[in-house]
Amino acid sequence: MVAVEEFVKKLVDLQYQMNCSRAYWELHPHTLQLRLSPNLPDQICRNKKNILKYISEEGNCEKLVSYLTTRTIQVIYHLNQFINLSIFDKAALHQEYSLFINQLYNLLSQSNQVTKLKDELHRILSEHSSRLRSYLQQIQDREIIPDDPQQLIVCSQYSPEFQLQMLGIDLTELWEPVLDIGCGTSGNLVTYLRNQGFQAYGIDRNIEKADSYLKEADWLELTDILQYGRSGWGTIISHMAFTNHFIHHHMRIDGVPEKYAKAYMSFLLSLRKGGSFFYAPGLPFIEDLLSEQQYEVKRKSIKTHTLYSTQIIKLH
Repeated sequence: MVAVEEFVKKLVDLQYQMNCSRAYWELHPHTLQLRLSPNLPDQICRNKKNILKYISEEGNCEKLVSYLTTRTIQVIYHLNQFINLSIFDKAALHQEYSLFINQLYNLLSQSNQVTKLKDELHRILSEHSSRLRSYLQQIQDREIIPDDPQQLIVCSQYSPEFQLQMLGIDLTELWEPVLDIGCGTSGNLVTYLRNQGFQAYGIDRNIEKADSYLKEADWLELTDILQYGRSGWGTIISHMAFTNHFIHHHMRIDGVPEKYAKAYMSFLLSLRKGGSFFYAPGLPFIEDLLSEQQYEVKRKSIKTHTLYSTQIIKLH
């Protein structure tokens, strides 16, 4: 069944790739209408018996539902990096995919003709799209979704070299161990640093492939990670991630800036003496409040931009 599971996941991935390759505005909650891959009905028909058997076996339906839920959460975060789905939001999405898979299973059990199957697939996908539109307009952070489909706040991943340059990090002076907060789904910078021989780790709320050095976690709940080792972290990095969200919540009427301020100070406290926290964009509203006896603040201007990056050095 492993081969069938991989085949099913491949079909799912192809669907996501095709829909995510469209213009971002087409994926807005007001306009979302998922499309069916042209070859999908034929592939499903040819492998219908194996797919039905796979879904019917104990545990597989739940695995597939969880996989679909995770993939959709990744897309939601990619399209608007400031959305934070609550436990209830995630549970509702999981329930939606349970319904969708149940519809798909019943369809495959009852339909034998490719033409009819294709028509019915379009129907249940259309119904699923409608429910997703409704779901996205009811989530906890629905108010921060722009009304204009052209104004989605897309989350991007940057090359390791670009991140190091923007943060002003010299690898010859980089202290270990290194923690990248908001490392991105692939942990590009973490992998780059490890290939350079550094002891580096990363956390993000979405990790494509968990590893011993990449962990899926909420940066507001990093107690165990921040207590790593006795000497603390030599370097903490966060490029266009944690502080970007801190600023967002600082300016947001219903934000939680106090939680970000608490997390920010916990990052600094977890540094070893002489260690650094590199981040961008800078946070003038909290940097100016830091004790000069405990921390040194260095700022690096970013050319052609009003933003700057910051290095906080722990003195004691």
